Amino acid sequence: MIEIKMPQLGQTTDEVRIVRWLVKEGQEVKRGEPLCEVETDKTTMELESFTSGTVLKINVEPDTVVNSGAVIALIGKAGEIKGSEKAEKKDEASHGKIEITETALTESRQEFGQEGQDKLKKAAIEEGTQQREYSSEVKATSLVKNLAKIKNIDLRLVKGTGPQGLITRDDLDNFINGKTGGAVKVAGAKEIILTQSQSAVARSLSKSKSEIPHYYLKTEIFADNILKWREKNRSATNEKVSMYSIIVYAVANILMQMPKMNAYFKQNRIILYEDINIGFAVGVEDELFIPVIKNANKKDIMQIDLELKKLVANTSSKKFESGDLSGGTFTISNLGMYDIDEFCAIINPQQSGILAVGKLKKVLHIDESGRMIIRNAFTITGSFDHRFVNGKTGAEFLSKLKHFMENENE
Repeated sequence: MIEIKMPQLGQTTDEVRIVRWLVKEGQEVKRGEPLCEVETDKTTMELESFTSGTVLKINVEPDTVVNSGAVIALIGKAGEIKGSEKAEKKDEASHGKIEITETALTESRQEFGQEGQDKLKKAAIEEGTQQREYSSEVKATSLVKNLAKIKNIDLRLVKGTGPQGLITRDDLDNFINGKTGGAVKVAGAKEIILTQSQSAVARSLSKSKSEIPHYYLKTEIFADNILKWREKNRSATNEKVSMYSIIVYAVANILMQMPKMNAYFKQNRIILYEDINIGFAVGVEDELFIPVIKNANKKDIMQIDLELKKLVANTSSKKFESGDLSGGTFTISNLGMYDIDEFCAIINPQQSGILAVGKLKKVLHIDESGRMIIRNAFTITGSFDHRFVNGKTGAEFLSKLKHFMENENE
């Protein structure tokens, strides 16, 4: 019998909502077949089975939020679970006990101190009819339920803006502000509710900008050799290689030379990543996604270009495969296609920096002999975490990247 655990699918949270099951208990499934449809902080996708066998038990009901690592189903040989055991566990799962997560403990400790944490633990072990009825009426993440319990807030009074009325952390905070007079409505103003994805990005980047001491460096990269290389080297479908792909390839190579940049800061320590996974920002309507090229340093430009274009297509349709949006160790954001000369980007959490790429344009350049020539160039601006990437290191990173991109494809 094999436990099917929820993998880490989101970029900014480990909470995932089960939208619907695509299999039933007693059904035979093969490795790679979809088990259920899930919703992360970014998108909706199908979760595939990593083994073959009979679906012995489905632990989680549809429209339930679980954390990564939670056992959502059991697969094995038919008859491994007795009917009485199945019914007993299903009944236990339906009682809606408050779940204590590490995130909930941390947030309650930060907001309320030790007393708040003690209340949270006490709330988690309370049982009875009242709790079961309350849980069945309210759709909210486990974190929201825990915090509401501590603050003595009846979640039945809070309007959920998440999928199918799910109450999010933002909904709870807005309700609290409204009760204390913190929220003021302006006559004639129109209110637009953020999607779950937009709310997640807003929380993540707000935390990053407030906690990470950003500093910025920029350099101009001459692209004449790159453009010549793109004309001579086409993909299997005779398409030009994306500039995004070339930058991903270059950044991965420089991170191999400077492994301490492929890391993040945590409690006065530097955590070094083993893999080099490059994320690249893609905007779809009003939402921002960051698909990830895994092990980019082990792939050539053509492999990266093929994978990048597939990820862009998936992003446009908002249909992602497991892991497409997670595991990034460094990020690139390119706004050159929008006629932007240069800009500064916000570092993604648990990364050392992010590169902001401006548009490709013609510039007047004076060479070493004093001759004026027209060259193709674009500006890259690096945002770095000053806690462990000092100015010298950031400058060295951009200098190596500039040299690599200008000379590698000669």
